[in-house]
Amino acid sequence: MFFSPLFLALLLPCAQASTNNTADLDDLTTWWHSTGEVNTESPVQDGNVRQSHLYSIQVAPSSNTSVFYDSFAYEAIPGNGMTTEHSYGVGTTMAWSSFLYDSNATVVISRNTNAVGNYTIRPTNLGFNSSVSEGNLYITVPYSSRGYRFSVEFDDDLQSPTVSGELLPNNALLIFASPMEEASIVPSSSDALVVSEGLVSGLDTTESSTVIFKPGVYYCTGYDHVKLSSSVNWVYFAPGAYVKGAVEFSNTGSKVQATGHGVLSGEQYVWYADPDTNYTTGSDNNGLRIWSGQTGSSPQTFNLVGPTINAPPFNSMDWTGDMSLLTTTVRDYKQVGSFYEQTDGLEFYDGAQGQDIFYHVNDDTIKTYYSNVNIDGVVVWKMATAPVVQFGWASRALTNITINDVSVIHQSYSAAENNPGLIGADNAYTASTTGISSNHSTANVSNTMSGVTWSNFRAEGPSACLFRISVLQTLANLTISNAWIEEFAPSDLDTTESQMPVFYDAITGVQANVSNFVIEDFRVGTTKITADNAESVGQINVDSTYTSAMVYQ
Repeated sequence: MFFSPLFLALLLPCAQASTNNTADLDDLTTWWHSTGEVNTESPVQDGNVRQSHLYSIQVAPSSNTSVFYDSFAYEAIPGNGMTTEHSYGVGTTMAWSSFLYDSNATVVISRNTNAVGNYTIRPTNLGFNSSVSEGNLYITVPYSSRGYRFSVEFDDDLQSPTVSGELLPNNALLIFASPMEEASIVPSSSDALVVSEGLVSGLDTTESSTVIFKPGVYYCTGYDHVKLSSSVNWVYFAPGAYVKGAVEFSNTGSKVQATGHGVLSGEQYVWYADPDTNYTTGSDNNGLRIWSGQTGSSPQTFNLVGPTINAPPFNSMDWTGDMSLLTTTVRDYKQVGSFYEQTDGLEFYDGAQGQDIFYHVNDDTIKTYYSNVNIDGVVVWKMATAPVVQFGWASRALTNITINDVSVIHQSYSAAENNPGLIGADNAYTASTTGISSNHSTANVSNTMSGVTWSNFRAEGPSACLFRISVLQTLANLTISNAWIEEFAPSDLDTTESQMPVFYDAITGVQANVSNFVIEDFRVGTTKITADNAESVGQINVDSTYTSAMVYQ
């Protein structure tokens, strides 16, 4: 058995680990933080990075495992140890480790408490080769140009089943394997502002177009954030950069972007931190977003490739201005440590493209409020609130939306008030903030949602319903294709029945129409859902008015 310097550091509380043996090879890059702080109780020092109290990670190219290289294991705790208010998962931790690779890699996971024992890699259909030797877990991660994002869970670390029947780790561990950074996401430093380590300042006055955070630790404190001057259209987080803050663009040019495989962490902020009230908890939807910006008078694209965000204090992203001018392109993006409530996923504006995303999230996850959106390859760890896919809250005219390859590895819904489900449209904000309320006269039938496909959805473990839809507009030509729910959560929670009650136009009282809603190759366990067993096995119970619109294939 090998012991990394991490384990030596763990012998003393809050010890700082020294620089380790990291990889800078043609086919593997790992990184380390010399100011790692092992601390599961309180905020770490400004210049330190919270380091896993339990896990040690090493990686080697599978073609040559004579030397394993250290990969820093980060950690997040609920409320950053500042508060338990508005936090879920109190008493648990979430660790993650990231590396870049260009060939098959072997990951070694060690724990400082027990040998590995039984374990599960999620999503469970990845098919990775793995084995245990001398108390360590070895996982072969095949090379993919799209990388992999997965959870490793140990049977002896699982909590007692939650009310939803879910078995969740006390100490989660995520592994993010990303392809080597291509030239297009790495800016030149010749004309860039290279930020000095430590307290972040001066970015709101720079005349540079690019801001670079090199490997190191940076912080804004909990009373400021990264406000970029209007000249800045690119911020780069190098692998090994750890920035405590949130990013706000003021550039209104055709493209702004955040790239690189560093970390942007909101850990220093309280929940719903409002910049207008000295970052105290607000109440007017002005909570600090990890990503924010503003449109101008011409189209703009926000390009987001590579970063991991940790501990968002509120919704993770919102722009202001004319949203019809904005689109989003996202690739290889990770969100962890979302223990606060109302920590949503990204916004996907008209024409958005999203690929290869990991979401640990505690509110609306995959938000499809705009047309012409294509999202492919999302792994979701769902906390207690809101559906995995959300297209409700208001009546909208939507078309040409495709969401494909979504693996939900955990769900923690405990009641109907959680707005549960894999696919959902919650009632209008003006009617209710809780799911399908009793007021069903909130539709606008002049709007139509059509040409939408949700395909290849997997829900592991106890799951909530396939869908709950408030029909806030005319619905036509919707398809759920190849969906799998391993098993339903206990039915007494009122989270497992798919519902689509009848809705009416708010002005005219005309019924909102639904036509050609296709459900093909939907299975619960090993049973295929058909029209005959849709209600009994599939737990699909739509209003009788809409029954004829449902097509099972």
